[in-house]
Amino acid sequence: MLAGCASLPESPSSTGRTCFELEGRIAIDREGRGVLANMHWVQRPDGGVIELGSALGATLARLQERPDEARLTTPERVWQAESGRTLMRQLLGVDLPLAALADWVVGQLPPNAEIERDAVGRPASAHFQGYSVRYADHTSDEPDGRPTRIDIRRHALHMRLKIDHWESCP
Repeated sequence: MLAGCASLPESPSSTGRTCFELEGRIAIDREGRGVLANMHWVQRPDGGVIELGSALGATLARLQERPDEARLTTPERVWQAESGRTLMRQLLGVDLPLAALADWVVGQLPPNAEIERDAVGRPASAHFQGYSVRYADHTSDEPDGRPTRIDIRRHALHMRLKIDHWESCP
């Protein structure tokens, strides 16, 4: 689905230090049109790879982002741009800064965010530059428990992540 995109204010960029591997599911809805997929995400300080698959294991898309390039590969085609954010604007018409998303997934939010914390001090929800991020569940009740359900909203975009397995980098 291709759509035009109005210019949006800059959103926070990545810290460049986030490092993890996770597996789970992702649901993305934009104005009533959406996708539900299995997800495998490998994030390193120099870039990341997000693979989306069907319930039967077929690869739907692979998004690879490095500091100077992003590439989205589907069974039908390959798209390239200078960043994942640019690809999302071009292909989906949404402003989704993928590099910063890696930080948000682990609860590293921008300094200008209005953050509500849970009983053990982890971010429960945050609001900044039109984004709303909510952390619904965690791997444990400990302060270092990783999020397992994350909702991200901005305007007509709603993205839900359900994370089944986390691995930290060595």
